[in-house]
Amino acid sequence: MNRILEATKYLKRVVTSKNRILPSFLIIGSVRSETTSLYGYLTSHPNILSSSKKETVFFNYAYNDNSNWYRMYFPTKNKKEETEKNSKKSSYN
Repeated sequence: MNRILEATKYLKRVVTSKNRILPSFLIIGSVRSETTSLYGYLTSHPNILSSSKKETVFFNYAYNDNSNWYRMYFPTKNKKEETEKNSKKSSYN
């Protein structure tokens, strides 16, 4: 059952990849350089949308491939607009 659910999520991301945003910035670091902590701090902020996977390994394996593969790990444009709208209402700023 878990495999079916994962396959369904993956397929949904592939199909909607053209409607997904690219990141505004990247966190780059070596092993044991506290990038996991930094990722956690940043993604706890309500105005920051993270990828669905902490490490997409795009630059290791897929930088010559189609960008849609990379895009499938990021939020949709609708999610970004919704977050921006909510951040204007928020007092977190």
